[in-house]
Order: sequence, then C-alpha cells, then structure tokens
Amino acid sequence: MEGSMTSAQGTRATARQRTRELVESALDTRSLPGLPSSYAFHPHQPLLYFIGRREGDKSSSLYFTTLPSPSSAVPVEGLHKEEGQWQPLLQAPATSSGQEKLSKEEELLRERMRSFDSGITSFDLHKESCQLLIPAAGKLYTVDVSQHTPEENKCELAEIRSEVSGARMDAKFCPYDPNIVSFVRDGDMWLVNRGTHKEKRLTYSRTTSSDDTASSGVAEFVMQEEFDRYTGYWWQPSADSSNPSLCRILYLQVDESDVEVFHIPDASDIHGKTDSFRYPLAGTYDLGHPTLPSEWTLKPFPLGAKNAISRVCLVEFDTSSWDSSPVVKYLQPSIQERFPWVEYIVRCGWTAPKYRDGSRPWLQLLDRKQQKLQLISLELSQFAADTDAGSVASEVSVLLEDNSDIWINVTNVLYFLEDGSGRFIWASEVHTGYRQLYLVSPGQQANKNSSLETHLYVASYAEQAKAEHIHRLTTGGFHHGAVAVSPACDKFVSTFSNLSTPHEAKVHRIAWNDAASADLSGGPSVELLLSLSVPKSTKAPIFPAPPPELFSFTNHFGEQAYGVYWRPRGQHEGQKCPTLLYVYGGPHVQLVVNSYTLTVQFKRYQVELQLFTCTMTADRVACVIIDGAGSWKRGLAWEGRLRNSMGTVLGLQHLMKTEQFIDPARIGVTGWSYGGYLSLCFLAQRPDFFKVAIAGGPVTLWEAYDTGYTERYMDTPQHNPEGYSKGSVLNMVSGFPDEDNRLLIIHGLIDENVHFCHTAKLIDELSKAGKPYQLQVFPSERHGVRTPHASKHLEIALVSFVLNHL
Repeated sequence: MEGSMTSAQGTRATARQRTRELVESALDTRSLPGLPSSYAFHPHQPLLYFIGRREGDKSSSLYFTTLPSPSSAVPVEGLHKEEGQWQPLLQAPATSSGQEKLSKEEELLRERMRSFDSGITSFDLHKESCQLLIPAAGKLYTVDVSQHTPEENKCELAEIRSEVSGARMDAKFCPYDPNIVSFVRDGDMWLVNRGTHKEKRLTYSRTTSSDDTASSGVAEFVMQEEFDRYTGYWWQPSADSSNPSLCRILYLQVDESDVEVFHIPDASDIHGKTDSFRYPLAGTYDLGHPTLPSEWTLKPFPLGAKNAISRVCLVEFDTSSWDSSPVVKYLQPSIQERFPWVEYIVRCGWTAPKYRDGSRPWLQLLDRKQQKLQLISLELSQFAADTDAGSVASEVSVLLEDNSDIWINVTNVLYFLEDGSGRFIWASEVHTGYRQLYLVSPGQQANKNSSLETHLYVASYAEQAKAEHIHRLTTGGFHHGAVAVSPACDKFVSTFSNLSTPHEAKVHRIAWNDAASADLSGGPSVELLLSLSVPKSTKAPIFPAPPPELFSFTNHFGEQAYGVYWRPRGQHEGQKCPTLLYVYGGPHVQLVVNSYTLTVQFKRYQVELQLFTCTMTADRVACVIIDGAGSWKRGLAWEGRLRNSMGTVLGLQHLMKTEQFIDPARIGVTGWSYGGYLSLCFLAQRPDFFKVAIAGGPVTLWEAYDTGYTERYMDTPQHNPEGYSKGSVLNMVSGFPDEDNRLLIIHGLIDENVHFCHTAKLIDELSKAGKPYQLQVFPSERHGVRTPHASKHLEIALVSFVLNHL
C-alpha cells in the first residue's frame, strides 16, 4: 500500500514539475519588448517621440527617432524603407528594490486603466514651448526639447521637487504658461511654479487626511471604471484676452458622502488591516425596498446606493501674484437644479478659443438609465463666487441630445471647429446603430472595411463633400493599433500587424496634392517616410507553431460572427483534441482582431493566452476565442444582444463541423471578470457541452456590482428583478456538475472592483448544494494579478488544471 501511494505521489509530483517547467520555459521565451506607443511629433523638428521597452528592460522608457526629409518619401507599395533607430531620451528611473513603489492612488488608477507596465507610462508635450512633462517613479520631471535637433540631442531634464508629502496625480501643463503645472494631491488641486518650485493649493475639499467624502479635480471610481474618464479638471485653453495672467480651470467637486463604504480586509496582515473604498451598488436608492420574488437569492442584499454628486466649479487665479488667493466659483443654479434628470457628468471641457464669443465650458450629461445624453455649453457669467448669491437667470445652451432604447456608449469624439461658426464634430450610434461622425450630415462607419481591423481615415466636412468620399490612409489587411497624426496633418505614424506578420511601425507622409480637392473626391496620396525599428525578441519560441486562424459563422440572428483558433502542435490528420475556449463576451471588449497580438502577446488580466497556446498545443490542446453577440465594434444593436452570449456554443459547434479537430467530450472554458461570469454560466447551463470551467474574478450576483456598469445593461434590481434573478450564478448552482475537478474558481482577496464576496456567496451556495469545486485565492492581489510570483503561480495552476482534467 505504501509503495503504491508513494508511486502515485511521485507521478503527481512529476506531472506538477513538468507543468512548472513548461510554464517557466514559455515565460522565458514568450515576452516581447514593449512596442512603441504614445507617439508625439516635435512641433518644429523632424523628430518623433514615443514610449517603449527594449529587450531585457523591466520598465518602459522615453525614446525618439529622427525622421527623414519629406523629399525622401516614396510610394508605399512594395518598398522596404531603412529603419529608424530608437534613441533614449529619458530612461525609467531605477529603484532600489527593482520594483516600483506606488502610492495607493497610483496603484488604483493603474487598475482602472488596465495598465500593467512600469517605468515611464505617459508624457505630455506642450507644443508651443516644446516642453515634456513626465511622471515616473512617483516623481515629476520636465524635459526641454526646444533645442533638440537631429544633429544634437540638447535636452535638459529637471525634476519638479516638492516638500509636501503625498502622490502628485494627473499632472498637466498650463496651456498658455508652461512654467505652471497643475496636479491633484490627496483629493485637492494644486499648482507648482517650475521656476521657483513654489506650490499653491487651489481647493480645500478635504480638511483631514482621513476625510474621503469630498474631492476636487478627481474622477470617482464609477467614472474611471465604467466611463473611462480619469481626470476631474480642465484648463481653459487660452488666456483671458483682457487679463493674460488670469487663469481658469473648470473642475468637478465630487461629494461621495452618501456612497456606500466597503471595508476589504488584508487577509495576509496579522494586525487585521483593512482598506476602505466607496462603491455604489446597483439599484435605485430612493425607491425603497419593494417586495421581491421569494425565489430571489439576492433578497438579503441592500438594494442599491446613491452615486457621487458632482458640482461644476471654476477656480480663477492670477499667476502674476503667486501669493494671492484663488477664487472658486460655482455654477448657479447647479446642474442638478437645472437638469433634475441628470445622474452622471461624463465628459467636460472647453470649446475652441474662437468659438463664437470666446471659449466656454461644455458638459456631457447622462441620465441614470444611460439612455439620454445632452451636450450643453455654459457661460462664464453663470458661475458665482458666493454660493448664496442666488440664481443666475441665463439659460444654458443645449447643443445636442441623443436618446436610445438600448443604451448610450459615451465616447471622447467631440471637436469644436476653430472657424468661429460654433460647429462641432460629434460621434453617435443612436441614429443608425453604428458609430458615425456628424457635422450636419452623417459621415461613414468607423470600421468601413472590416470589423476585424482598425484604420485611419480622412473625410471632408465641406458642403459639397459626399458620403463616399472617405479615404483609408493606412494599409489594408492589418490591424492598426497605436496611431498618431502630426499637428499639421502632413504625417502620421501607426503600429500595425496581422495574425501572421509581426508588429511594424511606420511613418507616412500625407501629400495633399491637387487631386485632393476640398471635397476629397480625389483623395490625398500616402508616401512612406520611415520604418521605425521594432525590437523583436532574440529568444526562439520553445513551442514554434503556425499562427492562429480566423473563422466566421452565422449566429442565431443571421449575422456573421468571428472567432480565431490555434491548432494543436503536431496534431495528426483526423485526431480529436481537447479544446479550451477563452471568453470575455461582455461589452466594450473585442478579442478577435487581425493582429499579431493574438499570435504572441495576448493578455487579459494576466491570463496569458500565448502561454496557454504554447503549452497547451504542446500537449495537443486546441484553443479558441469567439466574439459573440454583445462584443465591441459591431454596432449598438449587436452590442445590445449582450444577454445572448450562449451563441459562442454555436460558434464552437460550427468549428467542430468544419475543422474536425475538436473532441466534443473534452471542451473547457475560461475567462476573467465578465469572462469568468460567462465561464460559470456556461458550465452551469451546459455541463453536457463543457467538461471544465476556470472562472477568474467572476461576478456572481449583479446587484453586488456597481451602478454605472450594471444599470446600463440590466436597469436596476427594482425595475428588473426577474433579469437580476435569472442573471445570478447563485440561482444556477443546481446545474453545476456533481463530478470532481470540473470547476476552478480564482479570485484576489483584495479585489476592489469585483469584490471577493461574489466568490464567497457562490461557495456558500455550492456547499449547500453539495457541488464540488476548486478554489485558488491570492491574498495580496486585486482584480488583476500583477506581482510576478503570483502571476507565475496563477499560470501554473491554470495549465496544470487543464492538462490534468480536460
């Protein structure tokens, strides 16, 4: 007996060790250097700045390359241009531990932005003065590139020092005085004079370090997580003509005193440390607690909470008198008094300096159901310094209103023309179901040629222009990720690839010749100016394999859906193989694109598909991704079919018929966040089709998720109790299989986005029903598993589970 046990233990240990070796080998060979991104053209010199990471570097740095003269540009077709080289401008500052030490604010912002890089991750170029503003390693730097030329790298680096503790977040140049830099510290807005290093506090929303109920210039959780707005203040774009030293900043004063506080314990801390976060649960606060169906598992949960309330403010200050007090003015009456239906202020800014009678603030307002949006403009006279001064009589101008029976996707596409006409360019989906550009008449769909590729287009808004006069500038057959256009619109740079072609970065010249008339009926010509070298890994892949293959199928609605699959390495003709489906399936995410990223570098919350494919295919496991109904960039009607995600099963069935390599008895599914939720749903609803499921950071009950996301797609629990009940994984527990080793749940214990309570509630219900499961927790990880040792352990656990149980 002892001998057989020892043999079994030895077999398991050998299998575990083999999995570890596979993972470690893949980790050592799969990573690519950081692709160039965040492009910016020098305003006066033939120089291009960008962020990148060379092979062997742990952090990203700031680089530049020299552009050849426009006369050397040549036609694009069939030409290989000499590569431009990366030249370092600012290396990422070294840290004593080798890892960045981030403040809590910086850590949470990176979570919201899904930023997994380190070092220099962003920079701001002040075009008039040629100054760069760079946050890095908790510090602020400026680089003067006004004397930077191709012949001589004359750049002065200076640190903006501070004697006040606290992280300086969201730093920005004053548009018309680059010596002034604004930032947010501990929930309030500050200035610093780069010449004197003197700091000036502009707002006093917080009086103590423990007070987190109010802030100024900060985007609250829901704005960052669900509406992709990461700032809460906006400089007036030009100085006051009557007083050039007078500066104005539009900002939002956010009151979160009524937003529910969640206390998340640090399970690894022996002293019982907890972190507190304000997090609004889905549900309309003021509707009370209606009678709910008796079968609704979610009944004991509090129904909803209030969102943050934002107050629109202006702060004025005189830069010629640094010690003078700033003046804070408030919109009178408030937005809530003027528009009682408004729940969210999703976008803010200023019109162009020549807009009618001068630059004025604008706001985008959204109701709680997210089906009504208004774009309004304000006058400076509507702001009063004294909150008791009484109402301002003048009405605000409603520039545009969008309404939708589905929901409204908020975008950043708004451009005010600088011709004094008051016209602006706007993007909307509500009229045709597809995102189109509007001036007076609609433009064209953004993905004119293929929903699997992203391109740069040019169109005219001249009166004589026609809808068909839209021209693609980028090369077809590729997915163009990072794209930037020069200020003069005479050059553009793009990083692009497809499934079989590694990433390339090229700079092109746009030739506005005689054929490119005002209505663009002839179109401009595009010439290659420079191929920017893209660093490639020198390490050979441990499991060389052909690139993935795209496929399409007709879904339940008669529409074409897309997927991609990786054949098992070394598969024999007619051989059936276990297959793993990676799924997200939620809105605002498109996984299937014609990009080399899918081939080598796919990453979603640290679940490395390249790792899966290189290790799984080595053991003859196929991998599949399908973008079903509800995924992004296919139009609002397509996205509105969010609840019909089981269409991915139809896609797998189609693939099984056409490719013949899928073993129907050995199909697994995995995903993270919404993909984790779908993985649970798939196993519970189709245990006959899926053998195993791996669910990472899953939502299990929707009224325990936030207002902005949940109510957009499901309304509130009060208005849609049946939908919440049917969408709860807790009410699907009886469908989970009774066999061991078919369900693995993974969650970070300090996840402040999808709280661990989702997994805890599911485990309770699984235990009550006697359903088996495996659980993998990470005590010090949030929604994304970030630390190297935890990420490695996660990947080993994933691969081991699939190899052993699929």
